[in-house]
Amino acid sequence: MPLIERGGARIHYEVHGDPTHRPPLLLSHGFSASGRMWDRNVGALSGDRAVLTWDMRGHARSGSPNDPCAYGVEQSVEDMRLLLDVLDVPRAVLGGMSLGGYLSLAFQMRHAERVAALILIDTGPGFRSEEPREQWNALTERRAAALERDGLAALPASPEVGEHRSAIGLGHTARFVMTAKIPGARKLVLEGVGHAANIEAAEAFNAAVHEFLEEI
Repeated sequence: MPLIERGGARIHYEVHGDPTHRPPLLLSHGFSASGRMWDRNVGALSGDRAVLTWDMRGHARSGSPNDPCAYGVEQSVEDMRLLLDVLDVPRAVLGGMSLGGYLSLAFQMRHAERVAALILIDTGPGFRSEEPREQWNALTERRAAALERDGLAALPASPEVGEHRSAIGLGHTARFVMTAKIPGARKLVLEGVGHAANIEAAEAFNAAVHEFLEEI
């Protein structure tokens, strides 16, 4: 099982294809999911470039440090950077679902020279207005408290939710990580699907991503 270690956590990752051939696609999952949420996509997307998947710290097969200071946007972004370094990947296409999309944006802000393109799936850059930001922060605090109180039973029934060994890391992630228009961007809506579009409409999702990657 491939692992990298940084900041008190072992980070699990998987490589599908040869990451030195073309800029690989690094897929980052959403909160409470895991790298396995991309199982219906990697086969279709790894034909002509590598696809990298990973479990964020506090999730699934990665480590869940007890220290809250081991969590945050910076820690997750640096986990992504180290993964690319270990695989000797100078530039990658970043694809992220929900929280994974937010972290992909954060990576772009800090390491733009290493990003070939962005694919943001059911995600957003945050909140400009104070009121919705406070509402979101209150929601994540309630989610963290529920995970601490009820453990993994607090997770919703959703197709993207992963299998986790501990609720500790998920609670810390909810508290410390989930807290403009892009030139040349395009928006694509897959009709009739929910938050986990890559699972619920895998064929259409794969076709759209593959078409985009062919243009890079």
